[in-house]
Amino acid sequence: MYDRLSSLSRQTGKSVVQKRRRVIMPKLKTHKGAAKRFRSTASGKFKRGHSHARHILTKKAHKRKRILDIDVLVSESDQKRVEKMLPYGRN
Repeated sequence: MYDRLSSLSRQTGKSVVQKRRRVIMPKLKTHKGAAKRFRSTASGKFKRGHSHARHILTKKAHKRKRILDIDVLVSESDQKRVEKMLPYGRN
């Protein structure tokens, strides 16, 4: 039975069988681009930075630059999309 299961997993490549014959679920990959852009809060929401705050700042008003510097929460419509990209969160 064990030989048949291990040869089946080698053929399909979908699951790995340990010595105790338990199937190991595959790990979820973190989207590295999203990991660099979002941070999770203690309540489980995600924070993001503003765009247009890196260069060509001389023509922007001081108030606008100050507002662009403040992180804001991800909108509710994008929350699930970010959660899928960051399955283990990011601190």
